[in-house]
Amino acid sequence: MTDPTNILNIVNGLASETSKLDDGELACLFKYFTKDTTNLANVEKCLVACPNNNTKLLYLRELLKDASSETPRIWDEDPYKPLTLLIRKCYRDLASVVLDDNVRRIRITGNPGIGKTYFGYYLLYLLARQGRTILYESVAGRASYVFDGEETFLTFDKIITHSYKSRRDVWYIVDGMEPEEVKAKTILVCSPKKSHYANFDKYPLATIRLMPEWSLDEIHKCRDKMYPDTDIKKVDKLFSMWGGIPRFVLEKADDYVQQQKLINAVEICGEKIFDYIGGHEAGPEISHILIHLWTNPPTEEEDKNIDDDVNGQVEYVREIPYTQQMYYFASDYVGGLVTEKFKQNILEKLLRDIEIAHRMLRGGGNFKYRSLESKDGDLYQPFAKQEDVLIFSDIGNIENDKYYQPEIKNFPSIDAICAPNILLQMTTSILHPIKMVGLDKLRDKLAKEGDIHFYFVVPAQLYDRYQKQRFVTTKENNVRKLSPWIKQQVKQYVLSIDLSGTSVPSRPSGSSVPSARSSVQSGSSATAMSSMQSPTPKRGKGRGRGRPPKN
Repeated sequence: MTDPTNILNIVNGLASETSKLDDGELACLFKYFTKDTTNLANVEKCLVACPNNNTKLLYLRELLKDASSETPRIWDEDPYKPLTLLIRKCYRDLASVVLDDNVRRIRITGNPGIGKTYFGYYLLYLLARQGRTILYESVAGRASYVFDGEETFLTFDKIITHSYKSRRDVWYIVDGMEPEEVKAKTILVCSPKKSHYANFDKYPLATIRLMPEWSLDEIHKCRDKMYPDTDIKKVDKLFSMWGGIPRFVLEKADDYVQQQKLINAVEICGEKIFDYIGGHEAGPEISHILIHLWTNPPTEEEDKNIDDDVNGQVEYVREIPYTQQMYYFASDYVGGLVTEKFKQNILEKLLRDIEIAHRMLRGGGNFKYRSLESKDGDLYQPFAKQEDVLIFSDIGNIENDKYYQPEIKNFPSIDAICAPNILLQMTTSILHPIKMVGLDKLRDKLAKEGDIHFYFVVPAQLYDRYQKQRFVTTKENNVRKLSPWIKQQVKQYVLSIDLSGTSVPSRPSGSSVPSARSSVQSGSSATAMSSMQSPTPKRGKGRGRGRPPKN
């Protein structure tokens, strides 16, 4: 039997070459030699006969290709992977986008644990049936899989993989890591972790689609086929806790340590989590166990949103499915746990922020706002300085052009009014529906003609992503028939208040504001105002000075 020492010495002598074998290639080569020692003598003769080191490296890499001729299927690499693949409806929908010839680069993302890797396998299946040339790479393995016609092999050779990446007819599927910018059609399947896609999204022609989490019906179907021994009541309970994440609802349903991850995530989360609820991005410090990425699947109405326009005609707006991105708590259960943890802090902060907002608006100045009805840019609403705090319990006592607050804290729809055409609702929530009953109560004090401006007064952090709100009944149900005057006159806006204590209401550059409408003096801030002695509230008609001018 040939001693492999000579071959090892030859291989080690190639370590200084630029195109030397990497650790993975060496390991695969040694495994090949030890698995079948009958060819060692021939290998040694060929290596000695090679005219130079480059030829030796090419020869060794050809041996590696032979060694991979019995390449295991991707599916077989992990013996614990299921033998059945549930083809979700969204798989078919997203595959139709991926297979579009006009799409050259696409990122498919979604919550961890929903089966994005299996979607990659589904694509492999579809493309293999079409006879496509495919290069598949995954963060879980160092090697690359090549599907090239009748030939399928595993390779560690970057020269080989580069040759495939440089071809436009190749389908390059990457799972869980950022790919290079190459000529091959590239499909990146990854989590919302930004390091997986930060550069990819900047590549030319790169587009994005989001995979939704599982519905309870999909969970039940998967349980019936693949996890029949898992109690369905337990599955339903886990779904109510984790949301539609089959990794924890099904696969790890009986794993105590894995199930504890939910409670552990709640225990270590900070209040900053609330900054991302309802937003389009989530910081790296936020656990995707607690907040989930939501998207818009196709609707039965063929993706059409129907709204009545001002003339009573129907306007159809087509949404592109799987493109919207919003973050919400994983479940009501999680939201309850997190909220309870910070309940006292939240209530105190909310009350403090609302009071600061009132004081800043009464202090006068120009406040940035924008329409929620149109895509118009930022404007500035001036408010006159008002010394007195005016409180109303009887709507009939409200005077025009003065800043009034309701006596009861839970007055429906508003937190302040500047009759006849300004209503203000302070909120720190991205979702804050308007109760129609509150507007109807104020009807007699509002303008009978022209626009009535309904301002959502929000912290600066929410301003850019705030959207138009719906009208609801006292029981939070959607209003079926909106009062005609509300539909015709009430226009929604969002107004920014900086509660950080670092800035004051700004004046737009180049604008001039009459001295009678003076803004907060330089140096004032939310923090300073919150520490001022609160003026004595005046009831009824009050003696507020100045008035907020009409737009």
